Amino acid sequence: MEGGSYEGSAPEAGSAPTADLLLGFLSDFRSAAQPSTPNEGDDDEPEPEYVVAEATADAAFQGAVAPPLQPAYASSAGDRESWAPTHAQEAGSPTWPPSIPLPGYWPAPSPPPAPSNGKSWRPSGRGGLSRRGAVAIAVLAAVTMGAVAGVAVAQRRGSQPSYPAAWDPRVAPLAAFVQSQRGLKWKHPVKVEFLAPAKFEARMAKESSPGAKSMSQAQIALDVMRAIGVASGNIDLGKAAQQFAQSDVVGQYVDSDRTVYVSGDQLTPYVQSVLAHELTHALQAQYFDLEKMRSGHADDDSAVTALIEGDAVRVQNAYEQSLSQADQDLLIQEQQQTSGQATTQNTQSGIPQFMIDQAEFPYDFGPTFVAALVAKDGNHQVDAAFKNPPVLDGQIVDPETFIPGAGVPKVTTPPLPKGAHQALPATGFGEVPLLEMLGDQIGFDQAWSAVQGWTQDQMVAYSQNGTVCANIAVLNDSPDSAASLLQAARAWASHLSSASARQSGATVDFHACDPGPAWKPTTHVADPYQALAVRSVLMYQLITDAHVDTTKSVCAVDQLMTTMGPQKLQDAEQSTDPSSPAVQDLSAEVASALSSCS
Repeated sequence: MEGGSYEGSAPEAGSAPTADLLLGFLSDFRSAAQPSTPNEGDDDEPEPEYVVAEATADAAFQGAVAPPLQPAYASSAGDRESWAPTHAQEAGSPTWPPSIPLPGYWPAPSPPPAPSNGKSWRPSGRGGLSRRGAVAIAVLAAVTMGAVAGVAVAQRRGSQPSYPAAWDPRVAPLAAFVQSQRGLKWKHPVKVEFLAPAKFEARMAKESSPGAKSMSQAQIALDVMRAIGVASGNIDLGKAAQQFAQSDVVGQYVDSDRTVYVSGDQLTPYVQSVLAHELTHALQAQYFDLEKMRSGHADDDSAVTALIEGDAVRVQNAYEQSLSQADQDLLIQEQQQTSGQATTQNTQSGIPQFMIDQAEFPYDFGPTFVAALVAKDGNHQVDAAFKNPPVLDGQIVDPETFIPGAGVPKVTTPPLPKGAHQALPATGFGEVPLLEMLGDQIGFDQAWSAVQGWTQDQMVAYSQNGTVCANIAVLNDSPDSAASLLQAARAWASHLSSASARQSGATVDFHACDPGPAWKPTTHVADPYQALAVRSVLMYQLITDAHVDTTKSVCAVDQLMTTMGPQKLQDAEQSTDPSSPAVQDLSAEVASALSSCS
């Protein structure tokens, strides 16, 4: 949720044997324990029909029904959001890393200055509208070059909460837009409650109070992250996550009471954008059981979350483009103001970047995944994915690998050494966390090449002789792929004080133990997660802006990753000058890649 949070219903603490994801403690920072409510999409009772008043574009989307804009509210609210998981899963096991309630945002560290054309050039997962930048211009120019050269360009249940009888007139135009864009008809209006900022913040603080068990598990999570080399030092992870979770939220859809909460009562362009995102979640919940989707599919709920969030970002982006140029300018001003505050808070929070990256994953990669679905068959394909959602983060990274309803291989949980006791529930680890774990020590290029055969994995954390350790079993598509991963794993282990790896057929087993808070990384490499995020940005642009089919887009971007390298791509991605050498080089390379991928 952009600048807000989707909050699912949470069972009472202790109601299930395993925590959601590796650490349930991070769920506490967003959701107080609430009795779960049946999803209305599963309700067989006929529901009354409500009509969303149709409004003209001018009246509906230019703020005709909104109070005067007062950007001062935005200065105390943020541009980020979070997914708030429940403690329990109905089936499957939790995932790594802990699904901390950290808002996700698009890869660039801060929004670029706005070019004059005023169009969005990438998903706005990092908070509001980001204008079309130099890279998009380069991509589109390259496609034009490719077309001239003969490159084919494809076109492409318990008691239920009560519902209002009619939409709040301030929100009705937004609801109409969401309904039209998403292709689903509202079954009934949704309550939107505007709270005074202090009251809204107090509600967030109350809901983010962690339980004692959660706090005790926080230390284990930090120990595991130090063991695998993605964190160092010693921080109060629980406190840091709580502080982070309470900041920079202006809107939140709470599934358990079917209500969208908003900080303040001023519908600034930024708040309107957030509402478009949150109302999309409310509409999703009227047709699909969002909590069941998350809890009932394999280990990797980050994949399901990426689908849910990517869909909402898509509608939000469309709404932002419907705004007048003046309102788009105001939106960017609010977003730039709050993003600077968020960056400062992130730095001060002390939360390991690894955890922040994985929390951002649904927003960084979900929009590209959904764009690939839309390119295939519009909202029908998106609905099909909601009915049979993705279950692995690798399916999000490479949308072509996603086949709705297809099963995934099972990986045996690594056994515990004699005398050890399990510290946390066994969990899936994920392709992206594996890439970042390896890449933090050996660099993106070698790590990305090594994980190409990744299929599925399992991780178990345990304690032995007072030290926390982790074993990760990674299944590959072949013994040869496993051999490639083993080579990278041994290079990774050489940078850590207590790590090793071995191969058995198509499986590579990683082992690492916590070196303690005094350990510091000896290598300084470019952020592997950001490199992968840039790959997603370029795929998105080719699919949505240039209408290149997904298979060809993946081929072209992967060729760019090889020919240009992630650092040059990141430099070009952050450029705002279409005439800069970096962007000009990218334009030529995109044209060449598309031609070779024909």
